[in-house]
Amino acid sequence: METGIVYDRPLTIEQILTMLAATPSRLAGLTLHWLRGMPTHDATNAFKIYDRDMLRSFIIESKSGFELNLELTIKAFLGGYRITEIPTTWKERSAGQSRFRVWAWLPNYLRWYLFAFRPRRIRRTPNPPESVSSH
Repeated sequence: METGIVYDRPLTIEQILTMLAATPSRLAGLTLHWLRGMPTHDATNAFKIYDRDMLRSFIIESKSGFELNLELTIKAFLGGYRITEIPTTWKERSAGQSRFRVWAWLPNYLRWYLFAFRPRRIRRTPNPPESVSSH
């Protein structure tokens, strides 16, 4: 049985560019999972819920918009925060144009990708209060 994508008509330039733009992001997410042990397959995904105290503990350095998702995920991972992945399905937009410029933002993505290979800090939970017994 063959698998893959079959196209019944030539691809448009926009479709080709969309596929090329998705490749570095997908590759980064999977290699961070496989090589670094990140508990997510897509560190660039923006559908996330963050702990307020965790966010306040970070100095946010991103300047180019979309790199923020990668920065926060990597800093949470390196800081020892729990990351849980909930599968989602991505559907390409049916109208409008994406403002994601993969080649322009690739240097910023690469910076955070390499940052992910720094040593992890182990978060320690505070010691539980000692039990008080009455005599």
